Amino acid sequence: MALNSVSPGILSLEDFPAFLETQKGLARYSSSAEKKPNHLWYQIDKVQIDALLKQFKQAFLDLLKGSPEDDKELQHLIRNVDTVANVLRSPPVKVALLGAQGAGKSLITNAIFDCDGLSLTGADGAACTSSVTKYVDYPSEVTSVSRFLAEIKFLDASNRESLLEEHARSYYQYQHADDDSDGEEPPISKRKQRVSDDLMDIRLKDTALDVFTTLFGSREAFEAQWSKEAYRRKEFVRICKLKCEEVLQNEGPDRNGIVLKSARDQQSLSDQIKPFLTKVPDVNCLWPLVDSVTVHFSNDLLRAGLEFIDLPGWGDLNLSRARHVEKINDNVDVVIVLTDTIRITSEDKLVNTIRQAVSRHGASKVKIVATKIDAISKNQLSQYAGGIYDVIKQLENIADDQESLLDDDDTDQGLRKKVMIAKDKSYLTRATLQAKITSRMESIANEFAAKLQCRNTKDLPQVFHTSASEYMDWIKQTRINFKDQPSIPVEMTGIPAVRYFLYTLPADQNLQDHENHIHNLLPAFVDRIERTVSETNRNGGFICIAEDFQKVREPFMTNQLASAKSLFQSASDASIAKIMPELNNDKCSIRDHINKHWLTLRAAAFNRVVKNRGTVPKGLSRAKGLEGGADWNRDLATILSPTFDNWI
Repeated sequence: MALNSVSPGILSLEDFPAFLETQKGLARYSSSAEKKPNHLWYQIDKVQIDALLKQFKQAFLDLLKGSPEDDKELQHLIRNVDTVANVLRSPPVKVALLGAQGAGKSLITNAIFDCDGLSLTGADGAACTSSVTKYVDYPSEVTSVSRFLAEIKFLDASNRESLLEEHARSYYQYQHADDDSDGEEPPISKRKQRVSDDLMDIRLKDTALDVFTTLFGSREAFEAQWSKEAYRRKEFVRICKLKCEEVLQNEGPDRNGIVLKSARDQQSLSDQIKPFLTKVPDVNCLWPLVDSVTVHFSNDLLRAGLEFIDLPGWGDLNLSRARHVEKINDNVDVVIVLTDTIRITSEDKLVNTIRQAVSRHGASKVKIVATKIDAISKNQLSQYAGGIYDVIKQLENIADDQESLLDDDDTDQGLRKKVMIAKDKSYLTRATLQAKITSRMESIANEFAAKLQCRNTKDLPQVFHTSASEYMDWIKQTRINFKDQPSIPVEMTGIPAVRYFLYTLPADQNLQDHENHIHNLLPAFVDRIERTVSETNRNGGFICIAEDFQKVREPFMTNQLASAKSLFQSASDASIAKIMPELNNDKCSIRDHINKHWLTLRAAAFNRVVKNRGTVPKGLSRAKGLEGGADWNRDLATILSPTFDNWI
């Protein structure tokens, strides 16, 4: 069995000892040896380029030593020579990480960065929160012994107030469902079809209770301040605002609402920022007030020009937070959707999220990472039959028979044979798991394509099958004996494949930055040097022409903008006119659909859909009319898609 694939020919007990010799004391896996994408950016000698640029800078400064300080042109060149020595990089490519709670985002993040303990996992007892976590390169201008730096940004006063009002409203509507609420929209007493144990209301209430309990320090302290009268008078929200200001003052954020934390290693930093991300027993936690946490550290992926944005799990229901997350999601370059393998073809929320991401960014910029591909119990493995599984079972039976023959053999040779047979059986168990994983990947690929129901294969995002836990086992120990080897090879964990894809993202813009610097900026700087030191060019080259240039520029730009606006308006009118008959039909179709399907809902059900921006997953609400869920956005898209296809 090769280390990078499931062998089509499983080794027999006789052939196994020779294979075992090749597996002794394997070195810890190093991602630095991974093959980079076949792109010119990864082939050029960047170290040599940077060295030559710095040599140019130093040569320039050496030549201008002692130059007159009143020579403004020369001094200007000296001040700006650093722009030549350092290539100006484009903003990093933003990669969003999306996924439900428990999907394994944190462990995947740690695996991608080869940095165990960087992101809090469920194993740490850390629940997902509504904060955004960003991972960016360590700032070059910061000089510190600390290798990890975190910027904790708190919500501003306006956003804090909106957050508190929304949570208070959710808690009030659940606790006082039978009371009329002046000014509430709509009055709860008129919701005749309200189901008291509506799952969504319960989750909204639980989230609100979590926030207020954390803010006041205990449930008892929160309940001492809460009453329906205090809520109606807005007194409760006012008390919460004062409480927020009090706890924030103790942290001492700067005028931008940011607090800095630093550490020598990721575990120490994680311990410091944990109360700002999740609940920690017996610790004053501020996670409800945190907008985002930006973690700076050095890593090849970050240096390559990537920024990772870990967005809150789907369990967070606060709408103001959700709008903030959607705004971030709209402005990222690539979306990676993570999901537990067992849910990839069965969870409607996942499928809807993927469709929305593809609609926003295109299928090529959306990737699916199926986690825990190796989550198969020993009992399940023993039940597989047919094909390669029968071959493995036959070899296991042979090993069992050989082992039984050695039951009474206590000689050194007999003991060595027993150890060899035990390792062979372990090898066969791993082979069974790897065979099942391969089969599972193929099955999921087919089911996933059918589930998404894309119009063509170009609309189908790529799926990576991963096991972050197995990958982390490959990088923990310096030397790995056969007994301690993970059950699947490194390549089958999927992490190297994900990293390979990530390295492709910034390659084009990085190469363009260097080409622009070398072919445009550097020659322009040399040209300025020549003009500055040339007496002839200097006299005419630095005549102030700003006023004359502005006189020419203003009317030109006015006419240019007017012409561009006119052309754009004409093109827009012509394109709209082409589909106007179809638009009129679409309006009628939408009106009929609304009257037939939307307006027939009870008030409670209708408000539930509006409150959740048109989408209620199946099974989430028990309100009449929503038993099968609702997706108004998809309804509208289905009606409008043919017209937009013709327009495009």
